[in-house]
Amino acid sequence: MESHHIRCAGSPCVCAFIVEREAEIERYWKQSRVAVLIFLVEIIGGLLSHGFSVISDSLHVFVDFAFYLTGVKVAKDELRALAPQPHSRQIGAYSHGFVFFPVATLIAFHAIERLQGEQGIAPTPLIYSTILGLLGNIWQVKIAGKVHNITEKGVWFHNITDCLASAVALIAGLAIFFGVTSAVDGWASLGIAVIMFWSGATIIYQARNGHHH
Repeated sequence: MESHHIRCAGSPCVCAFIVEREAEIERYWKQSRVAVLIFLVEIIGGLLSHGFSVISDSLHVFVDFAFYLTGVKVAKDELRALAPQPHSRQIGAYSHGFVFFPVATLIAFHAIERLQGEQGIAPTPLIYSTILGLLGNIWQVKIAGKVHNITEKGVWFHNITDCLASAVALIAGLAIFFGVTSAVDGWASLGIAVIMFWSGATIIYQARNGHHH
């Protein structure tokens, strides 16, 4: 790609636009790396603990990764056109929102199955992995910073709900550690599914109402 100093010669507005989009792309790449780390840590935590709530949270984070790639593509399209592409951003937001629903449905069905009987859950790896997941999600919010368009708005909202889902899984792990029935893990997983439905519906609502610049 040409240096933005060459492409925006003589046009401060275009130059600012290029700088903003390049910065946006860089943020998505940073967040995608954090998301992959969170996903791996929580998957390992889920396998070691046999807890489904942390697995549910990892799937929520995995949706992040897919949306970051969509965000990179949209921002690169705008760089090529040297102009905003609101329609592409809206389609990206719709796809981000709708992908939550099948994932949340699968989580909900499996969570309900796990409520049928006592599960042998080791709380310690569940607790440690969700603490790391929560810290990673807070880091993602920090990377996101201020929002300027519908894509960043969706990413920021998703990051906030990631933090909430990690907190729910952490509470489940702590409850099991202090002697509460393992059914709390199933209820926490159901709660994460509800958070995902809420996330998807909110992001679709934002896209439908054209919250973009």
